Parts: sequence; structure tokens; C-alpha cells
Amino acid sequence: MTRGCHISIRDLTVTFRESPGQETISRLDCEIEAGQFLGLIGPSGCGKSTLLRCIAGLQPAHAGAIQQQLPDQAEMVAPKLAYVFQSPTLLPWRSVIENIALPLELAGIRRTERQAAAAAAMRTTGLRREHDEAKLPRMLSGGMQMRVSLARAIVTQPDLMLLDEPFAALDDISRKQLNTELMELWRTAGWTGVFVTHNVAEAVFLCQRIVVMSRNPGRIAADIAIPLPYPRASETRLDPEYMRLVSQVADALEQTMRE
Repeated sequence: MTRGCHISIRDLTVTFRESPGQETISRLDCEIEAGQFLGLIGPSGCGKSTLLRCIAGLQPAHAGAIQQQLPDQAEMVAPKLAYVFQSPTLLPWRSVIENIALPLELAGIRRTERQAAAAAAMRTTGLRREHDEAKLPRMLSGGMQMRVSLARAIVTQPDLMLLDEPFAALDDISRKQLNTELMELWRTAGWTGVFVTHNVAEAVFLCQRIVVMSRNPGRIAADIAIPLPYPRASETRLDPEYMRLVSQVADALEQTMRE
């Protein structure tokens, strides 16, 4: 099932006031198909997070345009968007289920409806209502906090999911578990995903396509298809084709650092 939106980025240029005349992103063009899971990697400071904020409408561009189109809408309709940050950004005084239900509360959804939706999102992300819903964030591990953050993101049934290094602070085992769970969330719901990471192996495991950005200023240095079949599992990481693709993406990334 595909419910994602198509994203068209044309001639995007971003310049910050603090650095007049110095472009962070320069004349970037990119098409992201509805329902596609795209990975975004590049050297530190190349504009990955800036591009994500531009797509979300949080960062104005100096020039160019970003259009988002739902495939079943003849007119331009703003997609429902969810944003997952590197930090879980949970409200420390609210319980797990109250944190998950927050977007629906802000949207004016009735309590009974938002509680039911939050409970469903908990189940989908591996949280157990009978054990976890009343806990405060400080009572959870880093991996569990990120599950709550993901549940809060999917509770609105988004068309577009933007993820800015959400698993960077986790241990390797938790990271791999959440990679698999995130991939299954995408396969089930069909939203469009844009995933920023510095981890090449993670990007290849998750994504259908990886865009490598150059630095100073950020442009597309490589656009690499990842034709590995889904579902992907732990065995995928031992597949020679997976290893070849990791090497190809890593080489493209290293090339941007030499330029």
C-alpha cells in the first residue's frame, strides 16, 4: 500500500544569514517518488539536515522550490508530515501514551480517539500497553525512548516521514533492531521516507535509494539505487550484493571528502 507523497526539489539554494554569500546547499535538484524510502548521506556540514528542514518547511530557501504532491490528489494538498529527530524529544512530565498522543491532542482529536490511536501505535512499535503506557521517559532505555518517538510520529498516519539520524546514539544491537522495525513500519504504511544518517551500512539496509551529498556547498554527488529485495533481515547483511552496495556507497562518500 502506498500513501506517500511525491517530492520534487528544483534548483534549491540555501544561504544562512550568518554566512552571507556562502551557500549551504547550491542548486540542488531531486525527485523522490511517492512511497519511496530514500537515504541521505554525506560529510558533516554538507546540508543533509538543512535539506530535511527545507522539505519540512522549517527552513526557508534562498532560491528554488520544493513541491509535494499526493498521488491521489489532483490539486496541491499539503501531506501529513512526521519528523523524527536524533534525540527522542519526549516531554519528561508526560507518560509514554500521553507523549504518543500529543500530536492528536494538539490537533483537537477527542481523548478517547487519541488514546485508542496511541495504543495502536504502541503495539506497532513494540511497546506493551500494560507495561509501558504509564512510564515516564526517564524510566526507559534509549531504544525504548526512540520507539516512543517513532510511535508519536506514526500516530497521525503520515504521508511523509523525515528522520534525522534517529538511531545515532544507540548501541549496535538496539540500532539494528530499530532498523528492522522502522523498515516494517514503512512497508506496512507506505509513507515516503527521507532518512539522514552517517552510517552507510544502515542506509543500504533500509533504503531503496541513496543520495550522497557533496560538501561546501551541498549538491548531489551520487544517486545510487539499492535493488535488494524486501523484506530484509539479519541475513541481508551477509549477502554479497549488500556488501558490494555498502562498498559502492562508501566509495562515493569518500570521494566527496577528497574533493
